[in-house]
Amino acid sequence: MLLNDHANPNKIDSFLHRDVAYDAVVDRDTGEVAATLRVTLTNQAPGTGYEDYEFGNVFGFEPGSNRTLLTVMRPACPPSRAACASVRC
Repeated sequence: MLLNDHANPNKIDSFLHRDVAYDAVVDRDTGEVAATLRVTLTNQAPGTGYEDYEFGNVFGFEPGSNRTLLTVMRPACPPSRAACASVRC
């Protein structure tokens, strides 16, 4: 599951576009899964033309900036493989 949580007190979310690609390969002998998740967030907000309450923010970023908390959830690993996932940003 992939969640993005808006972290700015404004109305800019409608301009944030999310593209998700997930590729997985299962090893038929071991059942092990190797997977890659690619997430691209694109802010298509114009830099001008909106009021501060719509596009401003309390963090001092340029008007139209989008601050998002991105969370990726996956199934838990079995106890024998406590560190079974790696994350690269």
